[in-house]
Amino acid sequence: MKPLLAQTPVGQAYRYRQICHRQTQGQWGFSLVEFLVGSTIGMILLSAATLLWAEYTRMHHGWVQEARLDHDLRASARLLISHLRRAGYWASPASHRLNPYAELQFTEKEILFYTSRDATENHQIDANEVFGIRLKKDVLEFALGTQNWQALTDPHALRIRSFELRPAWPMIDCDTPSEALVLQLVIVAESSARIPLIRRHEALVTLRNPVKMRPCDCPNSPSTKPCLGVKSAPS
Repeated sequence: MKPLLAQTPVGQAYRYRQICHRQTQGQWGFSLVEFLVGSTIGMILLSAATLLWAEYTRMHHGWVQEARLDHDLRASARLLISHLRRAGYWASPASHRLNPYAELQFTEKEILFYTSRDATENHQIDANEVFGIRLKKDVLEFALGTQNWQALTDPHALRIRSFELRPAWPMIDCDTPSEALVLQLVIVAESSARIPLIRRHEALVTLRNPVKMRPCDCPNSPSTKPCLGVKSAPS
């Protein structure tokens, strides 16, 4: 026969507590010290991950900046080269005439050259047949016509530090058109972003038409001095 106490509400509550005690034996929670240690380790790992992400972001911005500088510099040089190769083009050559477009004029600040654009050749240089290159206030400018200078580079993306265009071999007669004249193009640019980055682009430009050079150091008579071309520094 069961005891009378087990059938009362007090006895049933006591029995329930015993059952719960047996079921929870061997189960423990985190102490305050364990919680603090775990939180500290988690904060250290989170800080390390944040630093790694910040470093990766900085490196990514640097890669994007470098790629943009290289692209802009190469695109500008490619455009200049494509126009320079057409220097001295004469739409309708005549044996009894001298080529009026066969001249490269070098001054201390700019380069001028000429290309025929006549629908019907008139054998003279018109305003829209004058082209030029110059460096002004860290911007490379290109002339499409007389005094029609337009910015070729964006100063917010890159600053042109120096620009050089000279014959690959310097001894040139300034009065005689030269066949297959080869010019050396050198452009040094700096990124306008916060991270300092400098790039140098060099290229050889072979002119397709015979031209003669009129640099600033060549006299009117046939020259025995080397034609050094143009070397522009930041203005």
